Amino acid sequence: MLPNAQQIADLGLSFVVSSGWMPGLSELLPVHAYTQAKTQMDSIESVDVYFSDSGEWSDNALRDAAFYIRKIGFPRPGYFRKGARVSSKLSEATRKIDLGNAIGRRQFSLVSMAELDEVGRSLSDCSFSTYSYLSGVRTTAAALMIGLLPLSEEVGARLMRGIFRRNQLPVAGFVVAHVAGRVKGRRAVLKSRIIFEAGRDYWINAVTLAAVARIVSAARGVQSGVHFLTEAVEATALMTELRKAGVGQSETFELYD
Repeated sequence: MLPNAQQIADLGLSFVVSSGWMPGLSELLPVHAYTQAKTQMDSIESVDVYFSDSGEWSDNALRDAAFYIRKIGFPRPGYFRKGARVSSKLSEATRKIDLGNAIGRRQFSLVSMAELDEVGRSLSDCSFSTYSYLSGVRTTAAALMIGLLPLSEEVGARLMRGIFRRNQLPVAGFVVAHVAGRVKGRRAVLKSRIIFEAGRDYWINAVTLAAVARIVSAARGVQSGVHFLTEAVEATALMTELRKAGVGQSETFELYD
């Protein structure tokens, strides 16, 4: 749609790309958490995002995921520092972290997604890192096969389905954002998360899309043209709509000596 962006903007219309669960809420939550932290912290040092999905995806969605992996390949792991992408050391490409109740301590790997990368470029005062849950060696091997071998769509989709099923956790999916900064010299962390339970896969995609459509149709603080979700819609307003619709978003603010 990018070649038509100016025409769409001239007509006062909005084309919002990636308005579901992932991508969609996976970018909205860190932007919302960052916005909240700006009102409570003197300075922000980092925003880290952790996500996973082990729900049931449609065959078309699995084919699309396999296509995306083949398209981007396996770029060198990296993160954003004050809006610019920088490479990370291989030893820093994975980390174990305890995300609390229902998720627990898990291993994550740095990943790159176009929508999340756009968020990283927009944060000019801190670092921004995005991590996806890795269930084990078989998951990594399957992703490598999809990205490096000339597999058919059907085989790629089957391998993707296996990846999601091996990613089984006590919850069907989650996005967690940790925003770290300083308050009067003390270290502070704002932790925000969205979790959905098994059987709510299509619901959370649909309710997000419906909320975005409602805001766009009402022209409430929406940017015209072609945009990813967090560029098009004001994050706090959309999060408020999603909570009203039943999306479970929680937040804590912690201070350390």
